[in-house]
Amino acid sequence: VVGCSKEKKEEAARLQQQVEEMAQPPDTAAADTMAAAPDTTVDAAAVPEEETVPEMTMPPRPAGKGFTVQVASCESQDYARYLVDLYTQRGYEPYVTTITFNDQTYYRVRIGNFPTMAEAAELKAELADRYSVDAWIDRTEQ
Repeated sequence: VVGCSKEKKEEAARLQQQVEEMAQPPDTAAADTMAAAPDTTVDAAAVPEEETVPEMTMPPRPAGKGFTVQVASCESQDYARYLVDLYTQRGYEPYVTTITFNDQTYYRVRIGNFPTMAEAAELKAELADRYSVDAWIDRTEQ
């Protein structure tokens, strides 16, 4: 029993010492050391300004009503731009429309504006055959 009492007293003394240390003002020696540190301020004129990247321009949507073939809908404008470049290199005239759903913007990569569904279906079949693209046909409302 005496051993437990002695350990409790020692623990109480350690806790008291910690409380007293926390109540003391901070060590000013560390603050003095920091004050003596060399000046590390940076001259604003020496720092190059942040470059602003211009907004990516996408090809315009074709005028008129009809049907279009959508090859992708993605959340990334960069990926949409990549697809536009890819399909342009392949000889198509892609464009991008956007839609916001549940606070998320989607970039729809589309090709063409066809007066009939049959013409759009021909392109859809060509894309599936040549590039294994699972595209779909949508109406254009313009």
